[in-house]
Amino acid sequence: MHEILTLSLSNKANHLATHFFNSQESYLDYTKGASHSITNPNVFLSSNLNRITNTLDFNPRAILWDFKNAFGSLNQYQYFESFNDDNNNNNNNNSYNWDGEIIKIQQSRIEKNDYQKYLDGELESTKLQEIKLKKNNLLGLDNTLYWSDYSRVIYDRNSFNNLNDWEYHPIHYPNGKLKFHNNSNENRNKVPFNDFDQGVLEYDKVKLNYNEDYIENNIRYFIEKCDNLSGLNLIIDIDSGWPGLLNQFLEFIKDDYLNKKNLFTYGLFNNNVEKNKVSAGLISRIKSLVTILDSSTMFFPIDSLPKISKNYYLNNSNYNNKSSWHNAAIQFLNYENLNILFCDKKLNISMSHIENSLNIGSNRNIVGDINSIIVDNSNNSNSNYTIDYSSSFFELELGNKRFQDKFNKFKNKNRQNKTFNKIYVSRTVLKNKNNEKNINEEEEKENSKRIDDIIEKDQNKLISNGTNSNNLSKLHSNIGFLDNDNDSFPMDDLKLVKENDNLISSYSINDFNTRTYLNKLNFIVQNTGNRFFKMDDKEEKIDQLGTFAQEYEFGYNSDDDYDDFDSDYY
Repeated sequence: MHEILTLSLSNKANHLATHFFNSQESYLDYTKGASHSITNPNVFLSSNLNRITNTLDFNPRAILWDFKNAFGSLNQYQYFESFNDDNNNNNNNNSYNWDGEIIKIQQSRIEKNDYQKYLDGELESTKLQEIKLKKNNLLGLDNTLYWSDYSRVIYDRNSFNNLNDWEYHPIHYPNGKLKFHNNSNENRNKVPFNDFDQGVLEYDKVKLNYNEDYIENNIRYFIEKCDNLSGLNLIIDIDSGWPGLLNQFLEFIKDDYLNKKNLFTYGLFNNNVEKNKVSAGLISRIKSLVTILDSSTMFFPIDSLPKISKNYYLNNSNYNNKSSWHNAAIQFLNYENLNILFCDKKLNISMSHIENSLNIGSNRNIVGDINSIIVDNSNNSNSNYTIDYSSSFFELELGNKRFQDKFNKFKNKNRQNKTFNKIYVSRTVLKNKNNEKNINEEEEKENSKRIDDIIEKDQNKLISNGTNSNNLSKLHSNIGFLDNDNDSFPMDDLKLVKENDNLISSYSINDFNTRTYLNKLNFIVQNTGNRFFKMDDKEEKIDQLGTFAQEYEFGYNSDDDYDDFDSDYY
C-alpha cells in the first residue's frame, strides 16, 4: 500500500482535483465490491466502514483550500451529522461585549443544480425519467461555474478549508476579492489574490482565524489515516497568492511529517502574465517558482490553456476556453494518465519509481516537456493529435533593449534542446463499464503496434541527439481513459477522445530550454530594483536560481556562457 495525499490550493486547482476524484470514484465496483475494482482505490481514497449499511464508504485523501463562497452549494458537513452551519466558520468560543449597532450581513445560499439533486436523490420522479438515459445532459456551461456543481464524491469533513478574508465569484471576481472591499463595478477586481507576498501574509491570518495548531492538526489527521504514505500531489495556481501560502505551510510541516516523501507539484500557470516587461506578475512567478522548486521533488508546469493541434477534433467541438469545467478536463487528460500508474493494480508503480526514472539521482526536478498524443485509430486514419501542456511556460521575451540583448545572446548559442530522461505512458482504447474490450484481438494488436511505433520513432530521435537509451522509459496501463461511468465529465462537449483512440502522454526533463529560462529569471532578479525584493531575499533568489540552472547542463560545462551577467541597478 502506498497512499497519496492531495493538497489542492486555488479554485483552478480544485476543478482539476474534482475531475480526478470523480474518475477515481467511478472506477469503484459497486456490484462485486471495492476489492474487485480495476484500480486500487486505497491509494487516492480513504475507506471507512458505514456501520448503518455495513458497507465501505470512500472519501478522497485530499485537503482543499479555496476562497470563501467558492464551494458553491456544497456544505462542509452536509453529508455528516446535523450541524448548525451558521456557527461553522466562527466557532472559536470567543465572546465580546459590544454596545454599538450590529449589522448582520447575510448572503443567499447557492442552490444545488439538477445534477447534484440527482446524485442526492432529490429530483422529482417525472424529471428523473426524462434524464435517466442521458445524465450528462444535466451538466452544461451555465451550471458548472463551481467545481462542487459536478463533484460526485463525498469528502471528509476535514477536507475543506477557506480563506475567510477573500471572497469568490465565478464571473465578477474569479481570482478572489478582499472581503468588504468596495463592491462597485470598477473596483470588483481591484485587489485580486494574485501576488506571492499576499499568500505569505495570509498564512498568519489563517492561524488567527482558526487556531495556532490548525494547519498541523489538519494535515496530521490525513497522514494518520495512511498506512504507508508515499507522498503528496500538490496542485496549485502558480500565478497567484496561493504559492506564498503553500510555502508557509510546507515550512511548518515538511520536516516533521513529509521528510523523505515525494512531493509532486502541478503548477497551473497563466499565460496572461505580462512577459514583455518586469511586472509584478512576473516577479511573483519568480518567487513562486523558486520556493516550489526548493520544496518539491518534481515540478510539472501545466498550462491553463494548453496548446492543441489545429486539426484536432476538439477544435470542432463545443469547447469553451473560459469554462473551468472544460479547461480542467483537458488538464485532467494528462494528469490522470500519470497518476493512473500509482493505482493500477497490475503495475503497482510508486511515486519514487517515476521520480527516479526522471532525475536518475540528480537534483533536476523541472519536467519541462509535457505532452499528450491522441492516436486516432478510426478507419485507419493514422492521425495523431498533440496537446502541449508546458512549452509556453518557458516563453519569456522582454521589450527592454538591455534585457533583450542579453536574452538574444542566450538564443544565439546554436544549441539544440537535449533530453536527459523521458517517460512515456500509454493507455488502451476505451472499454465499456464491465471492462470488456470493444475491439477484436487483431485490432488490438494493430493499435498496440501503432503506439509502439510512435514511441520508438521519438526515442530514436532523442538517442540520435545524445540521450542515453537507458534513460527512456515506457509504461502501459490497460485501464482505458474514462473506462467507467463518469457522467460528470464533458465528453459530449469536448470530444477529447473517441472510442477507438489511444492515448500517449510523455514527461521529460530537458537541458537548454530549462537552463536558459532559469538564467533569464536570474538576470531579471539581478537587474531589478529593490522595490520588488528585500536585499537579503534578492541575493538568496540569485543564488538559488543559479544553483537550479547548473543542474541542467548536458555533458559539458557552459558556465562561461553566462559569466558576464551584470548586477547593475535597473
